[in-house]
Amino acid sequence: MSDIIAVALNKLDADPKNVRKTYTKESIESLSASILANGVIQNLVVRKAPKGRYLVTAGGRRLAALNLLSERGEIASDYAVNVIVREAGDATELSLTENVMREAMHPADQFEAFKALFDEGKSIKDIAARFGTTEIIVSRRLALAKVSPVLFAAFRAEDMTFEQLAAFTITDDHVRQEEVWNALPSWDRSANTIKRRLAADEVPASDKRLTLIGGIEAYEAAGGPVRRDLFAEQGGGFACDSGLLEKLVAEKLEAEAETVKAEGWKWVEWCAQQPDNIYQMGRVYPQRIDLSDEDQAKLDALTERYDELAAQIDADQEDEAAEAALSAVEQEIAVLQKREEAYRDEDLAMSGAIITIDHWGKLSVLRGLVRDEDKKKAEATEGKQGGATEEADGSSKSTGLTHSAALIEDLTAQKTAALRVELANNPGVTTRKCWICPTFENVW
Repeated sequence: MSDIIAVALNKLDADPKNVRKTYTKESIESLSASILANGVIQNLVVRKAPKGRYLVTAGGRRLAALNLLSERGEIASDYAVNVIVREAGDATELSLTENVMREAMHPADQFEAFKALFDEGKSIKDIAARFGTTEIIVSRRLALAKVSPVLFAAFRAEDMTFEQLAAFTITDDHVRQEEVWNALPSWDRSANTIKRRLAADEVPASDKRLTLIGGIEAYEAAGGPVRRDLFAEQGGGFACDSGLLEKLVAEKLEAEAETVKAEGWKWVEWCAQQPDNIYQMGRVYPQRIDLSDEDQAKLDALTERYDELAAQIDADQEDEAAEAALSAVEQEIAVLQKREEAYRDEDLAMSGAIITIDHWGKLSVLRGLVRDEDKKKAEATEGKQGGATEEADGSSKSTGLTHSAALIEDLTAQKTAALRVELANNPGVTTRKCWICPTFENVW
């Protein structure tokens, strides 16, 4: 025999025989919001305890949510809770039955239920408050419920995954959604593939061109229309006006090109995509020069200051001021180190620079590039002037190309490391003297 009675909240305790003992904070929060809006829909199951108290055998999460509301002062401590009183001997079996036999609501039913509330006139904000969730989650569920009925039925029948269904939310065009789904082979229906097909003529927010101009927000601020992806992290989406995007990118690259032109190069070009033949072009490098006494003294002082700050930070002394100072010192050192190398006037006169976008969406300036025609002219001029100088013993010495000390040092280190690896792997090989000439040709 089961009796339904009303019991004050402050007379209810958790039952040790309740088989479910763990609840997430998020689930308690959302349930408390639902109870505050709609009350307790399902009665708690209890058994009698000494001194007029009751142990909650089934409904532990509801009890936790009610206690949370009481702690916040949103309901009284003696709030009347309807309960079903059962015998103590049935406690464990009842608790296990409630938690094991129930089936969770299918996501498709949940999405449609949220849409029904929205269609009744409830706002996204109100729905979120009533169910203790966020507005973005409500917006996502509403978007899922708006996908083509044909595709939604496939999801309900488990012929489509949640990720695939979510991919279709970037457009409300049901005909287009169905076309893309039917056109894709079963083995190539990933969420990313679906999104690419739906937005074939648009630019994803992750594109490096958007990164260059400051993100999709900067593009949108310039008046560009955006197709939002509610399920993408960090406000993803697609730029719908590729023409405007190209214009913004061009302005950014042109501005940098004007700055680089002032360095004195023969030519300066810009392009959003790095040219394929760039590594086939000739290249000149800056030459090492000595700093002035004043700059050298400043560099030494900055280096000493850098070491002090680095040691302070490494000692786990949490000091934001020290970290900020270290960053400032690094920038000053970088400025001075750039003065240690410079291009010769004759190299500037025959070479140029290309401004492009690197893999991470940052400006990349490739300096010292020599076109074939300029290289041939330089070689022809060098031949007329005498491409070799005569030594005292009558032998000739090629003028060759001159490279910076930093570049020579780097390439020499790489060569030495490669030789060590080869000798370690082949200990029986005959060691022969190897050296690198200024033009970096191997001489054995």
